[in-house]
Amino acid sequence: MPRDPDIGGGNALLIHPDGADPWIAPHGGVIYYTQTTGADVKLWISHDLYAIRHSVPSRLWCPYEQERLSLRNLWAPELHYLQGAWYLYVAADDGRNHNHRMYVLESYQSPMGPFTLRGKLALPHQDRWAIDGTVTFIDGGLYYAWSGWPSARNGRQNLYIARMENPWTLTTYVSCVSEPSYSWESWINEGPQFLHRGSDTFIVYSANKSWTDDYKLGLLRLEGRDPLNPSSWVKMAQPVFDSVVHKEEAIHAPGHCSFFTDANGENWVLYHVAKAKGSGWRREVRAQKWIWNDRGEPYFGQPLPLDRAQLTVHR
Repeated sequence: MPRDPDIGGGNALLIHPDGADPWIAPHGGVIYYTQTTGADVKLWISHDLYAIRHSVPSRLWCPYEQERLSLRNLWAPELHYLQGAWYLYVAADDGRNHNHRMYVLESYQSPMGPFTLRGKLALPHQDRWAIDGTVTFIDGGLYYAWSGWPSARNGRQNLYIARMENPWTLTTYVSCVSEPSYSWESWINEGPQFLHRGSDTFIVYSANKSWTDDYKLGLLRLEGRDPLNPSSWVKMAQPVFDSVVHKEEAIHAPGHCSFFTDANGENWVLYHVAKAKGSGWRREVRAQKWIWNDRGEPYFGQPLPLDRAQLTVHR
């Protein structure tokens, strides 16, 4: 039976000393980075991962200032270049969490905007709580995945997928592809992120309660032909990235990731962690390298400690 490889030693890289839900969009040799800020969407611009936390962010979108909307609690923004335009996907509500929905904005000029609100990304007959939306192409079709409630009441978060007519419109069919089914997931699946290798497609997702030390990453693999068929997705029985205690540092609640391949072809995962045991939503963003294992699956190993200089920065 193939064994998981040794990624090797080294340290994690501190991307931002205060933040969560990292998203990275490389384009034209430039890195565009964003994360949850709450009241608006900010964008950091850099030429490499090491310089992101030293750059000065620009305000990309503020719903009140630019659209005169009273949207609040903006979570997990993502910036995508699709079909010749830039699209910004972000969750927001009116101050009440049960009204969280996904919104999409469009810019034909540049990733710096200006962005125009296209509207809420939901179907009329399934207009339910939704966060953490992301998009990808599978076999030439554009698909949208998100975390949502199965009904109008809080109680469980599932992962859903729908095909898109275009970057701002869903088709009429929505499929639930993952429900929390293992004890380590608690009652939450969220933060889906797609990974592709050749013809293989994966979803790396966050599981368990994000405000606790039990947050972690899980993995789904697309083994059927139809991404909208729940039976096409196979869930790994164990988490693929979890809390760990090193002699240098204890690392708690790694979750809500995104991915980046650098100029040398090395793969990086960006993720947030709790600043300390029990610190809840006080988080920071880190990055580290990962590889593909002999089974053709993404292998992240364990969260790595920061080096001594970076530990000084974030403490």
